[in-house]
Amino acid sequence: MFDLSGDTGNSFNLIPTGTLAMGIIKVSPHKISNAGGRYYPFEIEVTEGEYASRRIWGNVMDPFFPAGCDEAESLGKPGNSEGAVNMGKGILQRILELNNGASPDKEGSYNIADISDGMSGMKVAVKIKIKPASNGYEAKNEIQAFLSPLDGTPNHADYKKLQAGGGSNPPQASGGFSQAAAFSAPSAPQVQAEPNWLSQANTIQEVDEIPFNQ
Repeated sequence: MFDLSGDTGNSFNLIPTGTLAMGIIKVSPHKISNAGGRYYPFEIEVTEGEYASRRIWGNVMDPFFPAGCDEAESLGKPGNSEGAVNMGKGILQRILELNNGASPDKEGSYNIADISDGMSGMKVAVKIKIKPASNGYEAKNEIQAFLSPLDGTPNHADYKKLQAGGGSNPPQASGGFSQAAAFSAPSAPQVQAEPNWLSQANTIQEVDEIPFNQ
């Protein structure tokens, strides 16, 4: 007879709010939200420091699916709001600046062939936060901001701090870390039409358009 009582060993502390970390992003194929917008689910695995191998999930809104565009209308969907489009564009800009040295003065440096395949495997520099428990869901980690090495971009000071070794110094958060946000056998993350961190991350854009190579 086997005794299955006792601690399962799958309780983790949440990564503290304000933690800066390097990671690798994996972007899944796009989905249509219940509200009729389009987004790409992503998973980020922290690659350095005391939280290495921890994973965080989120969504990036598709900047190429704006409200009223031909593709949205052909699908009978309203498309993404202006705020969602700008948010998605800002996230992708930060990632391209980090990986490709993209900047407004380098023509074509923001070009990508595909969001899912083109972004998967790229490095990311991120600022992490804790989303408090609500509506029956446990507290979990989310991405507060994507960081860039480009001077003048939002949260550039945090990027410099991260490069100087200041990534994992915030005070430890209390409370358990659910297996859905842990990493040995994670359950599927909750899908949201427009993620709650949408209004929390970068909103200032340096480039009006990201050309998209079909």
